Amino acid sequence: MTSVVLRDVEIGDIEWIFEACQDREIQRWTLVPRPYTREHAELFVTGPSSEFARWVVQAGTSGEPVGVIGIHEVVNSVASIGYWIVPRHRGRGFTTAAIGGLFDEVERLGRESGLEVDRVRAFIARDNGASRRAVEKAGLEMVEEQLGPAVEDLVPVRTCVYSRTL
Repeated sequence: MTSVVLRDVEIGDIEWIFEACQDREIQRWTLVPRPYTREHAELFVTGPSSEFARWVVQAGTSGEPVGVIGIHEVVNSVASIGYWIVPRHRGRGFTTAAIGGLFDEVERLGRESGLEVDRVRAFIARDNGASRRAVEKAGLEMVEEQLGPAVEDLVPVRTCVYSRTL
């Protein structure tokens, strides 16, 4: 089984995050700015975040950063999540493992802040089969299909809403 560690983002992450976000698939399936500049990476790491929480996903064995996972927002006790994995580490179980680690972080944040979170959900473009398989392996189930908020090249697409009770 693939192991990961979720850790806070650090100044030293700017360069690899900048390089990773040049990837066509990250730009295709996520809401990262286009074009993604070094300044975007710097702001993501050092500036105020629009995300509720975010972490670097590290390979558990090597400590190498392999991606980012975060909670976009928490509304009515539901945490909406997002993530991406760098190209060379895709298909190796890192997304599924990171989502499992995120469940633990959500529970920790709830204990520390008093914020009640009882469900996690992900909005995934219907055509993003790899991401859909990863969340299913992590125990999320598709609960509905709708138009948006998932995008492909910034255009709303048919979106599968996945959910899991904590």
